[in-house]
Amino acid sequence: MPSKIIAPVIALSGFAVALVAGMTAGNSAATTLSRALLAMVVCYLVGLALAAVGRRAIREHVDHYKSQNPIDPDQSTDEPAAQSHDPAAEPGVNPEPAADESPTTTQTPAPTGPAAGAAA
Repeated sequence: MPSKIIAPVIALSGFAVALVAGMTAGNSAATTLSRALLAMVVCYLVGLALAAVGRRAIREHVDHYKSQNPIDPDQSTDEPAAQSHDPAAEPGVNPEPAADESPTTTQTPAPTGPAAGAAA
């Protein structure tokens, strides 16, 4: 769950920033650590609030999406829909011969281009 990750990450970030800032300022170790711990607690609470806001925003978006795009209860998501095999739907397949062709006769096209003159 992201809310269990967001708050501790923000808390540790606040602790690290406060620790570096205290050492850079030249404060004593006790002062720096106490302020860093206080910053960690405050940042943890801020992280919890941010995680709650994010969780609610995501939940509202998902609920809105589900209301706009309902799932058809007749359609099962576990099994794909059965499709009938229609040979006419396949490219290049002509299930019925033309009126002037017999099913057993195949016509080859006459050669065209420069190779046509050499073959004749």
